[in-house]
Amino acid sequence: MPPLPIALLPLGNSTGTASSIEGDLNDDSGMAKEAESPESPGDSGPATSSRRGHRVHLLTIVLVATAIILLVKVVAPLHGIPAPRQVPWWVLIPLFSAAEVFVVHIQFRRDAQSFSLSELPLVVGFFFAPPLIVLLSMVAGTAIALLVHRRQSPLKLAFNLANFTVANSVVAVLFMHLVDHHDALSAISFLGVLVAVLAGGVVQSFVILTAISFSEGRIDRVGIASTFGFTQAATVINTCLALIGVRIVWQNPSELWLLAVPTVGVFIAYRFYVAEREKRDQVDFLYQSSKQLQRTEAVDDAVAQLLTKSCEVFRAERAEITFLPTRERDAVVRTAVDTEQTTQFMTPVILDDAELQFMSRLLLDSPLLLSTHGKTDGDPSGFLEHRGLRDAMAVVLRGENNMVGTMLIANRLGEVTGFDDEDLRLLEMLANQTGVILERGRLQHSLSQLTVLQEQLRHEASHDPLTGMANRLLFGSRVEQALAQSGQHVGVLFIDIDDFKTVNDSLGHAAGDELLRAIADRIGQCLRPGDVAARLGGDEFSVLLIGIDEPATAVRIAERVIEALREPFIIAAEEVLTHASIGIATAIDTVCDGQELLQNADLALYTAKSSGKSRWELFEPAMYAAVQHRHRLKADLYHAVEQVEFELLYQPIVRVSTCEIVAAEALLRWRHPTRGTVLPDDFISLVEETGLITQLGAWVMRSACEEARDWPSVDGAAPVAVSVNVAVRQLREPDFVDSVREVLRDTGLDARRLIVEVTEADIVYDTEPIIGRLSELREMGVRIALDDFGTGHSSLSRLRDFPVDVLKIDRSFTASLCGPTTSIGFAHSVFNFGVGLGLSVIAEGVETEECLRELGELGCELAQGYLFGHPLTPLAMRRLLDHNIAVPTPLPALAALSAGTTYPTR
Repeated sequence: MPPLPIALLPLGNSTGTASSIEGDLNDDSGMAKEAESPESPGDSGPATSSRRGHRVHLLTIVLVATAIILLVKVVAPLHGIPAPRQVPWWVLIPLFSAAEVFVVHIQFRRDAQSFSLSELPLVVGFFFAPPLIVLLSMVAGTAIALLVHRRQSPLKLAFNLANFTVANSVVAVLFMHLVDHHDALSAISFLGVLVAVLAGGVVQSFVILTAISFSEGRIDRVGIASTFGFTQAATVINTCLALIGVRIVWQNPSELWLLAVPTVGVFIAYRFYVAEREKRDQVDFLYQSSKQLQRTEAVDDAVAQLLTKSCEVFRAERAEITFLPTRERDAVVRTAVDTEQTTQFMTPVILDDAELQFMSRLLLDSPLLLSTHGKTDGDPSGFLEHRGLRDAMAVVLRGENNMVGTMLIANRLGEVTGFDDEDLRLLEMLANQTGVILERGRLQHSLSQLTVLQEQLRHEASHDPLTGMANRLLFGSRVEQALAQSGQHVGVLFIDIDDFKTVNDSLGHAAGDELLRAIADRIGQCLRPGDVAARLGGDEFSVLLIGIDEPATAVRIAERVIEALREPFIIAAEEVLTHASIGIATAIDTVCDGQELLQNADLALYTAKSSGKSRWELFEPAMYAAVQHRHRLKADLYHAVEQVEFELLYQPIVRVSTCEIVAAEALLRWRHPTRGTVLPDDFISLVEETGLITQLGAWVMRSACEEARDWPSVDGAAPVAVSVNVAVRQLREPDFVDSVREVLRDTGLDARRLIVEVTEADIVYDTEPIIGRLSELREMGVRIALDDFGTGHSSLSRLRDFPVDVLKIDRSFTASLCGPTTSIGFAHSVFNFGVGLGLSVIAEGVETEECLRELGELGCELAQGYLFGHPLTPLAMRRLLDHNIAVPTPLPALAALSAGTTYPTR
């Protein structure tokens, strides 16, 4: 019967009726082990493999059921042909078992064909025993061989036995039909026997092809065609030997021994053919390998092709060559070919303890033949288990003078055979010629390329990939090196880009990366030759100043950097303004290590950012106490928010023409249990850093609306509104508008009595979502005020983009009304701009009647400041509204309402 040379699924086929699957049908999944191999052009993946496995299981079940039905319904009723003698079952069973034990294996690449003489007991049995006895003997004898000798899994055993039974049932039916009606020893009967055996082989081959198709999703038609002629010829020869034996047993059984000579001869011929074919393939393999290595310049590719060919010749899943270093800086590299993975080209590897132990053993005892099944040399060091291998051959690659590396062939395909001494000798011959060729310098080009790659990797490991600057690791090393030089004066700048996250979020990460590269270029232009610039991560940069004579030198460079970064950048067709805060630390008059110097610069940077940003600070020892104070304050904030240690004060906003109170701004104060009153300037930045601003802002909004709801109203006057400051982080919350709507609903405050204040500098970026939320608030009736107008980064033309009802002019412009003539002119322009847009304008910081008169002349509608009152407690604010006191003079009645206590404005 024709064997099936199917790629990816090793098979074992006899030329008779005992063709069997010897490959990787798995009991648990039914999947071919190589279903995900790159060689498979069909679907791949666990889901596809699982579906194929279920198909094989289903096919096996159908096949077993078919075999049972054929035995009971078709074969059992058949009667044997009249014969002069009978062959009992206890003779047939050993014959069938021996036929499956003594086989000739032809394995090529991932295919394994098994040729046996199983036609002899089969044909003899049909002539001298009932068909049912023959088939049952065949099942029993074959099962013994497959289970005991070949140790097949239950799934394979069930499939093969069922396949044998179905195919031989076909042979039995045809045999009885073609032989029973003629002389048993006639030429026509013998021809019918040959037809029956060939037909059974076709059925058996068809079933195996179906199983492989289900398991692998494809069939190697070229491989089948290439072996079909040989296998059919072998089937005819074996059947003819069986018919000769039948004639001898029929007529003169005592001469049966004569059949042994041609039978053994055929068996030896098969073995001889296989041996010669393997020798020819081995010689060709060695020749082609040597030729390829010697003629190619791309040795790494040639090594990969050599390993691929080695996998085919040795029928292995994996082949690899590990190149040992020839120079001190070289790495251990490995090229590997794995049928289940992508080929690895000259990949650096680190040898762990298990591999080092294996290498040591291999150097002393090369070549080695290893197996986890207790055969050959075993696996005493646990190397195979560590690498996840079943069996392997390993050999040292030696050149004429040095050892080049090692070669490993692992995981023999299929279950028919394992690696043996013949394979080991072939591998040793291959290693001898390969080692010499590689030592002669053919690998030098690849190793030099690897050295370049290693240098590139070293550079990438110590430099920032975005800017090309040194990274944190290299910068720290350079600082230590500079400090280690005797008499070397060193300075460090820590540079942080203020509000970079806002730019990054509004323009996108690609634009942010472009901005960082541009910032890095400008920083580099400010440095001296020999200085080292680094990007520590995010928007943080650092500079190492080597050979400075005094701290003033570091300060001058820091000022140069700050000025350079103030110049606008053009990023993504947008003008972007940036500012930087810089912390400076020097090692001139003091002795410190690198870690301490970097920590000092970081503390100075922290101080610079806490002091208003866009500035530099030179480290002083007192900064430790300030930073510790700030950290303690930050820790206290968490407790303060939980325990609500805050209160709101209210400062009136009056109409300039009548001094009527129209609104009041809610001002936040922290009543610290030990520090007393803490002003917002001292803790708002910490609230934002800790992320507590959303929770605290929600409390402020609800408390202010609850207080404003209870404010008394004056007959004929509009209800007094409350103005609440809102941080940009609150505006970015998706549910901010809903939370405001909920507060107004819960408190019962009319939306027209609520003014939401936003700072111009906070909303200059990321405008789209903020504008959308502000517009929703206006639709509810809430008014929007733009606080500190004129101090932000936006141009006046962008004001029309914001849904604004009120402009709050910063106190610096209000103060200018009473200043020099030039300042007055600029202040007039700012006030006239707001009035000209038809917006309500509030002048902040009004403290004198002179400023009030100027505001009246400018047409400014509203004012706020000490002239009308200091921030008041909720009770004082209600009393103020009860008495309708709002005049631009500090009357005694107003002082009494304030309960003798005043609070500075925020």
